Amino acid sequence: MPPKINFTLGALHFIFNDKSAFDFLNKIKSLNVHDEVEIETQAIESLENVLLQIFIIKDDDFVFYKNNSIKLWISEESKEYVEYKLSEFLSKGDFYPAEIGSFQRTNSRMLFTKSKMIDLYLIKEI
Repeated sequence: MPPKINFTLGALHFIFNDKSAFDFLNKIKSLNVHDEVEIETQAIESLENVLLQIFIIKDDDFVFYKNNSIKLWISEESKEYVEYKLSEFLSKGDFYPAEIGSFQRTNSRMLFTKSKMIDLYLIKEI
């Protein structure tokens, strides 16, 4: 079960319950630098399917999103932090603090970046 996604101005929220956090943690734990994974999830406000692609890279964090597609280029350090936050959620039942970090916007092939930053949050499903 994948997390649900909520798009807001300047932020992406990944919304988890226990099952989706466990499944997502297992997927991301298995990734190394240059690995990638595709996850089909849903946008919370429209319930439309969204394709989430995660790429593990050495440095920096980038995001691209348009319509029903999200691409995240996550640094090794951020990946480890996401793993930690998901593990903590599974043991304590909440994300605090919820912010994972700021990701620099880019185009779909990461050929150029934009000055705008997008904050990424992990949120408990209510």
